[in-house]
Amino acid sequence: MLQGVLTAIQNIFRFHKLKIVAVVFFTIVFAILIFPYSDLADLMTVKVSEATNNQVYIQADSLKFSVSPGLGAKMENVVLETTSMPTIQAGSIAVSPSLMSLINQSPNFSARAEDIFKGNVDLSVSSAGKTRAGNERHEVQIAGQQIALNALSEFMREMGLGDLKLQGAIDLSSGLVVDPTFEDQPSGSVNMRINKLVHPARSVNSMLGPVPVPEIRLQQVVGKATIKEGRLSFEQLQLGAEGDELNGTVTGDIGMNIRKQPDGIVPEFGSYNFQIALNVSTNFQKRASLFLGLADAYKTATPTGFRYAFRVRGQNTFSPPNISAQ
Repeated sequence: MLQGVLTAIQNIFRFHKLKIVAVVFFTIVFAILIFPYSDLADLMTVKVSEATNNQVYIQADSLKFSVSPGLGAKMENVVLETTSMPTIQAGSIAVSPSLMSLINQSPNFSARAEDIFKGNVDLSVSSAGKTRAGNERHEVQIAGQQIALNALSEFMREMGLGDLKLQGAIDLSSGLVVDPTFEDQPSGSVNMRINKLVHPARSVNSMLGPVPVPEIRLQQVVGKATIKEGRLSFEQLQLGAEGDELNGTVTGDIGMNIRKQPDGIVPEFGSYNFQIALNVSTNFQKRASLFLGLADAYKTATPTGFRYAFRVRGQNTFSPPNISAQ
């Protein structure tokens, strides 16, 4: 009898295997198509809010399975609100945790946000061991493509971080090792490239009082910076290109310690030392005479305008700078 049952089962798979595969396939497809993703997104909103004591509110039109950047979940039309920063919106966010992170309950994952600040951002977080005090460290890789500076500037203004109103688009990549408690300072590097930068005319509050700065238009800005042991070093900062009214280079470093406060993360700046070399056209020099007048003692005439070469140093950002020849 048992032999007859086994033979029957074998015959089913032998003569009807295509039908079986088709039934399984279409069952999976229809399950995916009719799954109530909007209800799943609503559940996520509730659970995140509960888990953060109503400190974080995230809403999405839908929450679906995703295979890019890896097997995970994808949210469409995302709105993120927290008590410590302005609202962030994105067209979509896909998150893919690593298998080992699920096993070890560690925050190792990769993510991609599209249409955020009118550009795209890729993020990956992985374990980087522990500090000497025993705190977990994380390696954070960030790559941004065509981030709109006007949208980013607006976000920074709402955060209370300056009042810049820049235009242009920035591409950047960074790799940092971070202790989330910031007892140990971050270390790593950042590379960036800004295309068609526009800095509108404005008055800048300086240690010497308000200084008018004319509109500045640069074809590009290319920079590379490193941070290590509480100092931010600009290994390369190329301003503008040949043909711009202003172009030049900035190198140097500034002390920067990041502190974790109850209301967010706050950078504390210390001593600085920068070497600056600028080439300006005659017209720009006239419009920026007061702004550039601080370094008049270090300018020389060129066929198209003037060249400024000087050093700026100081013990902190609250006292007047010391300007001298390079």
